[in-house]
This record gives sequence, structure tokens and C-alpha cells, in this order.
Amino acid sequence: MRAIHLAVALMLTMPFAVQAKSMDRAVLGHAVNPFQQPPCVDGMTKTANISINFNGQEETLAKARAAFDTQKKAMEAESTKLGGNQIQLSNYSYNVSANSNYNNGTPSMTYNFSGNLNYQVASEEVAQKLSDRLVEMKRQFNMNLNANRCQN
Repeated sequence: MRAIHLAVALMLTMPFAVQAKSMDRAVLGHAVNPFQQPPCVDGMTKTANISINFNGQEETLAKARAAFDTQKKAMEAESTKLGGNQIQLSNYSYNVSANSNYNNGTPSMTYNFSGNLNYQVASEEVAQKLSDRLVEMKRQFNMNLNANRCQN
């Protein structure tokens, strides 16, 4: 009787186990993370976080959103060019606010926007390269370098 229960249990679970092992992670809705983890040097791993801030003003809400997207895409291209898989966008946010203006009795609307992109960088050298490039681009940014004991 035990053998029958075991055989039925294996038969019911086997297709799922085989299917789960053979399926690509991307198919399951998980993106494959190409981020290169930092090496252990002198007992420490060093990573950096770089936060890039920008702001502006546009005449329409659609233009404000497009301006944010343009800034984000430009920074993604720069980070890929400078660091490849050693730089990863970890999160971003943006804020849009509407401002009512009355010029000579005529109401008008403008939209202020601000954005923030946060990158995780796998090496101090790449973080320095990105920081140098951000200075050239006249961007507002903040860099934090973190050093942690290597995990054995």
C-alpha cells in the first residue's frame, strides 16, 4: 500500500518538479539579473550607490513626463557605456506638480518635475568613472561608498 501511495505521489509531483527545473526564469516572470557582484579584495567588498537628481519645468503634463523619461534614458545609456553590468538601476522616482499662474489676468499652467535615479555600482573604480562623467554633464548627484567584510 505504501508503494502505491509513493508511486502516486511521485507521479503527481514529478511533472511539476521537472517543469520547474526546465523552465527559464524569465518565463516565470523573473528577470535575470546580470549585475556583477563585487570581488573580495583584502577581505572587503566595495560597492557604491549613486543617486542622481534633476528637475525642470514644462508647459504640459505630457511634456513633463517625457522630460523625465528622456533624462532616465540618457542616464541608462551613460551607465551602460561606462560600466556595463557593473552598474544597475536599483530604483527611481519622479514628482510632478502643477502651478497655476496669472499673467495679466490670464490663467496659465506650468508643471514642475523632479526626478531621482538610484544606481548600485559594483566597484569603486566604476563609481569614480560615473561620478566624473556626471560632473562633466553638470548633474546633481550623491555617491556613497560602502565597504563590507567578505562573506565566506
